[in-house]
Amino acid sequence: MEIKTLEETIVIVAESYSKKFKIPLTRTYIQSKLYEEIGELAQALMVYDELVRPEKRTSREAAKEMVAKELADVIGMAFLTAHLLGVDMEKAFTEKWVSYLPSPEASPSLGSDNRD
Repeated sequence: MEIKTLEETIVIVAESYSKKFKIPLTRTYIQSKLYEEIGELAQALMVYDELVRPEKRTSREAAKEMVAKELADVIGMAFLTAHLLGVDMEKAFTEKWVSYLPSPEASPSLGSDNRD
């Protein structure tokens, strides 16, 4: 899915949620939800790393699925923030991340370069 299509999909889903539950999509609301989702991601990562009480532990695959869902929520809230502020995420990613590729032909590989 293209970045712009992803953003448009996230906005449609958020607007539907907003109407259904009568919650306005303000920047303050989205910002608060982003913080909430980051906390839930931290919890999911603790489960994944088995840094929780034994009764909260689950299978590695179930924990990975929890992390995936929370990552999706964090990304969704980040895209909604960008949408509300009129930020072009494709441009932002290109300038912030893609521009650091060592060459246009370079194949992205996690861990191949330790740039901050």
